[in-house]
Amino acid sequence: MDTTNGAIICTVFMGIGTIFNVLAILLLPRANLHSRLTLWLLRAQSLCDALVCIMTILLFWIDEFPYWDDIGGSLSCHLWSSQIFYWMATSASTANVVCIVLDRLWATVYAATYRRNQVRYLVLCCTGNFIYSLACSGPDVLLVQFENHVCSRNYTSPIPAIEEFRYIHRYLVLVLYYVLPLVAVSVCHAYVVWYIRRRLRPHTNLPDETQTTSTEEMSESGSVQSANIVNSLTFGAMGFIICLSTNIVNSLTFGAMGFIICLVLAHSYDTFFYAFDWAFGTEYVVGSNEQLLGLFLNSLNAPVNPILIAVSVPSFRRSCVQAARHSLDYIRQEYNEAYRKYSAKGPSSYSD
Repeated sequence: MDTTNGAIICTVFMGIGTIFNVLAILLLPRANLHSRLTLWLLRAQSLCDALVCIMTILLFWIDEFPYWDDIGGSLSCHLWSSQIFYWMATSASTANVVCIVLDRLWATVYAATYRRNQVRYLVLCCTGNFIYSLACSGPDVLLVQFENHVCSRNYTSPIPAIEEFRYIHRYLVLVLYYVLPLVAVSVCHAYVVWYIRRRLRPHTNLPDETQTTSTEEMSESGSVQSANIVNSLTFGAMGFIICLSTNIVNSLTFGAMGFIICLVLAHSYDTFFYAFDWAFGTEYVVGSNEQLLGLFLNSLNAPVNPILIAVSVPSFRRSCVQAARHSLDYIRQEYNEAYRKYSAKGPSSYSD
């Protein structure tokens, strides 16, 4: 595929992703989320994904920045051509997905202390995200070398320790960037679903017991009609709780499975290409066509994440639907107004 055509395709997809994520950042405060930590994490996710989309577009169109001295050339080589800022953004996005799932775990399993520990959870997520992003993307500066006024992307370092570290970093990225997030998201979600269903299981037999007790008490007082009312309310309340819990589990499952599938599909090519480039028949070189293809695939989960958030967070989904309806109503109203003005001017201009 031609590089220009690839850049155009990338710009279209990542441009749509940028719009989606910016809209998510603007609409999330309207979702009336009860947890400030959840709101912060969801907006941080959209912010990271928007940065990923923008950085992907820039890397496809700008290979390197011009420079006039060795200092500028070294900065351009190690800070831009190494793609370190892109990988910091995408690593932060991946870590934030794990924090979102952990937030659901904390809010469900540790509900009694969740609100009291929100600040601690926030500090933990920020610190872990920073360390994780630095561990995944920091060594990328070693993928390039600036020497003789040229940024070399396929080189062998004369220092054996650097070459050894570059070799180890390939498998470190495979574990940290690919395996660890998948395991963390899968385990946390499975535990949350198991916990909700375990807490819900004792309530499935509660209506029968409550019905017997309530009927006996009301019958002793001579009010059979009151007993029937109590039984109806009990069955209705428990049915509502079961239905609500089922809907919550379904929303969480759909969102978590979406995150897992996106991580697998988007991150597999570039991660395995970086770790096992010998199996692909070509060396992993930053900025090559093969590497840019992996970078584009790696970024495809960024436009999808706001959709997954909307699906897994019902209040945010309702805010999106409401905003879409208001926008369509506004467009329809403006169109009808313009059409009426055009129709009003039509006969007079025709008669003239």
